[in-house]
Amino acid sequence: MSMQLEGQGIKVIGLYVSVVDTRHPMTVQYDLPEISLASVVAQAYDSIEEGALEVLADAQSRQIISTMGAEAEKF
Repeated sequence: MSMQLEGQGIKVIGLYVSVVDTRHPMTVQYDLPEISLASVVAQAYDSIEEGALEVLADAQSRQIISTMGAEAEKF
């Protein structure tokens, strides 16, 4: 789909992020590492300028993506 949209001048990128620090009641009850919204936005803009196809905004997202395609025995 992103290739079809690119022909129309629309750029599609993937933005991967785990928990964003929004102080939402649903997330404050958990002790999880959070990333600031400002950091996610800054990384997204930088990646768009660089022509990246995806943004891995935090350590947890990078770790999850790095294991995709790995053999199940590695877990």
